[in-house]
Amino acid sequence: MTRRISTIVVLSLLAVVFVAMTAHAVKSPDESPRVTNPLVHKAMHYALPYADESNTGPLDAVLSPHLGERASLGQASSSRAPFPGVSVGNTWYDMQHNGRMTRMVDWGNDVAGGEGFMVHFLWMRLATHIVENRHYAYNVYYAEGGSAGSFHGQQPIQTTGYAGYVSLDVTDDGRGVLCGHNNPGTGYSAHTYWDLGPGAFLFQNNTRVPDTTNAAGAYPGAEPIWPSIRYQEHPTDENLNVLHVFTQVSEDAAATPQALIYFRKVGKNDLGEWDYPPYVPDTVFDIAQDVACSNTDGKVALVWIANLPEAGDCDTCSSNTGLDWTQLDNDLYYQISYDYGATFSPRVNLTSNVDGEAGYRPFTDCQALMTDDNDLHIGWSGRVWPADANSGGSVGYDCSMFHWGENVTCGIRTVAKLEWDQTNCDGGAWQMQGSKMNISECNGKLYFVWSQFNNIPLGVEDDCHMRALGGGTAWRGAGNAELYLAVSDDYGLTWDAPRNLTNTYTSNCHPDPSEPGSSGPCRSEHWSSMNRHGTNLTGNMPPDIVIDPSGEYTGDYFLDVQYIGDIDPGTALQDPDQSTWQNSDVMWFRLACVDPIQTAKFEPSWHAIDFPEYTEHGTDYIKPLTIENGGNANTVFSFALTEDPGPHSGWLTVSAEFTGTVTIPYGCDNTVSGTVTINGDLAINYPGTIVHLSGNMTATGNMTPNVVVMPIDFWIVDSLVSPAYDTISTGCFSLVVANTGNWGHQGAGEVNLDFFNYGDCDNAEPGSEGDTLPGDATIYAYDASPVICWPSGDSVLCNWSIFGTSYVDDEAFFPWSHVPPVDMGDFELY
Repeated sequence: MTRRISTIVVLSLLAVVFVAMTAHAVKSPDESPRVTNPLVHKAMHYALPYADESNTGPLDAVLSPHLGERASLGQASSSRAPFPGVSVGNTWYDMQHNGRMTRMVDWGNDVAGGEGFMVHFLWMRLATHIVENRHYAYNVYYAEGGSAGSFHGQQPIQTTGYAGYVSLDVTDDGRGVLCGHNNPGTGYSAHTYWDLGPGAFLFQNNTRVPDTTNAAGAYPGAEPIWPSIRYQEHPTDENLNVLHVFTQVSEDAAATPQALIYFRKVGKNDLGEWDYPPYVPDTVFDIAQDVACSNTDGKVALVWIANLPEAGDCDTCSSNTGLDWTQLDNDLYYQISYDYGATFSPRVNLTSNVDGEAGYRPFTDCQALMTDDNDLHIGWSGRVWPADANSGGSVGYDCSMFHWGENVTCGIRTVAKLEWDQTNCDGGAWQMQGSKMNISECNGKLYFVWSQFNNIPLGVEDDCHMRALGGGTAWRGAGNAELYLAVSDDYGLTWDAPRNLTNTYTSNCHPDPSEPGSSGPCRSEHWSSMNRHGTNLTGNMPPDIVIDPSGEYTGDYFLDVQYIGDIDPGTALQDPDQSTWQNSDVMWFRLACVDPIQTAKFEPSWHAIDFPEYTEHGTDYIKPLTIENGGNANTVFSFALTEDPGPHSGWLTVSAEFTGTVTIPYGCDNTVSGTVTINGDLAINYPGTIVHLSGNMTATGNMTPNVVVMPIDFWIVDSLVSPAYDTISTGCFSLVVANTGNWGHQGAGEVNLDFFNYGDCDNAEPGSEGDTLPGDATIYAYDASPVICWPSGDSVLCNWSIFGTSYVDDEAFFPWSHVPPVDMGDFELY
């Protein structure tokens, strides 16, 4: 993004609109995306206001006030475009999980029945357009050794109580263990079912986690939902088997921390007793928890994402170091038990981010795996996080995929860099550029699969629904997801180049192929789940079931992948302007456990020097640069420096580490660090003027792509004013304001015309007898700013500073002055 400072001092004001919004009292994805659409109402779709567990009735009846003409139920299944693999069922509820994916597919061997190998499938399903009929759906493929394979056929499980958000395990003797949450009339809670036999579909044994939770840090009467499960079988005594259920409490109010609750029950199937009270490892503000356990002994791991920790030694009070609760400013944590979950070692902060320092913040997606050698492995996505993110800096969807394993002595490893700005479309709420990852083990290797939206470095930027194209603007949720794979043959020390598994590019698509201008139905592969461990048991499989990314696989080991084949990307449940309701196929393919490809990677710590970076006249600007090679072969490259024509030259230089031919080894010692300097000879020294410098650094080498351009867009000025927030107070309430034109700061600190706290109006507890106004008035005005619009040719351009729009975004206001800022200190109005 290029910002011409000299052209934005004056605006020709033709229209001013003032926008404010109150907070929704539901769990919402607080994302602060980079918004490039000039339509103001698109910037407002920051949340998840229609996806709480209270929705009942027909979809069109529940959502039509929000959907308008887009409330159509969509196309019949006969008009769906083909997807890779084989359909195992269907659902109108395409979104399978908000945050992290659970395991929803696995295999088992029917040793007792002698019928051979089975693949088990579980998903959240709507059979029709009636929301309250949401349930689990289960299917099994029988791969008999002596006859043709067959499906049992999808079967509804737990059809009452608005059930869903499921997790699957399979017992050692091949029986499905199903879990989700539902409400039978006594409140939502996690509920688990065991099949009586392998593929028998007789789920008579079941258990529900205790309905009253009063552990320290939890809430009386809490409703633990969104479960991840493991059924861990004791090697010698089945009465010592342990069911692990890791849940999160759902709070009604937005911006409210939720307790993580771990339940443990010792006994075969549904027998035995629950440990009580349950264990509460943390309070969080993201849907991102998982449980992994050993197949041979009592090792169990809990993994989750939570805010940066509070100062001190509190083990259950992550609170973002005194800042406000947020879904964005996170670390990744784990705890390990060696006695089947009876006790846990102290928790470990794996990422240990520091407030005010740039880095990567885990967001909503993670998965845990215990490999056959009993090492814990974790995969997650980390959002690119600038140092000033909590003070007005821009955060977006750009991220990297990461892995950590107990066996890797040099710490966190990079699986894939997805650090680009989308130009046309993105994945929508609860998504990064790469989301919903799975990490699995097969034939002595690790496999990392994720959903990805476009691939800007390789020129794919328009794999979008047609609503995102034509106008050159970004629409949330319009991006078609593709499933990507990375492979490691050294258990996570190195990773090869990402490979596109599904390859279903459908630009300018529409679910109705008769729509004027449509290229045909969309094909978006999303919400994938992969079994923990691959197998060489195959039996008779359907035709065209194998995806072989190498094109030449001759081995007999495979992983199973389940996903949703979506003909209208995004999900209408999260955002009524993202998508339409469709009856989607639940798809299955077998992933060949291929070897990694030799890959040299070029992964810089930054990709450009751009606004608001600057220096003053007569001062050099020195920026550290680290280039990482996360691949499995040496990277060899050289830099060429280019300065665009102008009155100055020789202003761009690099340190000795980046001159000539540079080699970056793979493995643990896989980085080269140096500096980039602008105005190193201090020749540009003209106070009172604005000097603009542009050019690029071009790296050419054996990486893919073999040419990487790092743009330079830089300013030498007297001063720039950074965004700042302060609080204006009267005798009865306060309001947070910024020098960017924003006030409200998205509810931060609840200093938002906080009438509730000071008794000016509606000063009773919500829902009480004295509550004169509906809703929660603790955050009365959520976010606001002026909106200034003016004509430009055939378009209308707008500026605003609402809903996370940062001052470095093209459409945002930013503070500007030739006078250095002065701190006025605290003040109050009377």
